[in-house]
Amino acid sequence: MTKRSPPKRATVSSWFSRVIRERDEYRCQVCGRSFRGLKGLSASHHVPQGGRGALLALAWDLDNATAKCDVPGGYPRGCHAWMDAHPLHHAEWIRDHIGEERYQALKVRSVAPPKMTPELKMNIYEHLKSELKRMEALRRDGVTGTLTMEASW
Repeated sequence: MTKRSPPKRATVSSWFSRVIRERDEYRCQVCGRSFRGLKGLSASHHVPQGGRGALLALAWDLDNATAKCDVPGGYPRGCHAWMDAHPLHHAEWIRDHIGEERYQALKVRSVAPPKMTPELKMNIYEHLKSELKRMEALRRDGVTGTLTMEASW
């Protein structure tokens, strides 16, 4: 049996972005504007992704991102840019949005993230694909609103 190579970072990031937007029903979690079928919504990270090494695992942490708009709105470039420009408000918003327990756990992971290995990368990739498939089935069944997710790999 041959061992599969882990996917490229861009591939995992693309799946991650799709999962976050689907989880949040293609709606900006700050202003509430719907972007289903439209451009202008991104999976905005709370803790910066980092280029390499330790913080790379946080780039695909499901508690580390929400859908935020990148179009003119509450700030010249949308809610994503507004939150980035106002880090104290952003931190309070994250805590309110994901809850105190998950916020504190994310803070711990931001200081001591898991080491990214090829196996972890493959597990994350497979988990994201599985979650997107599950969420799309829920949407076809008429489930609306923000979906809960299995956040661990």
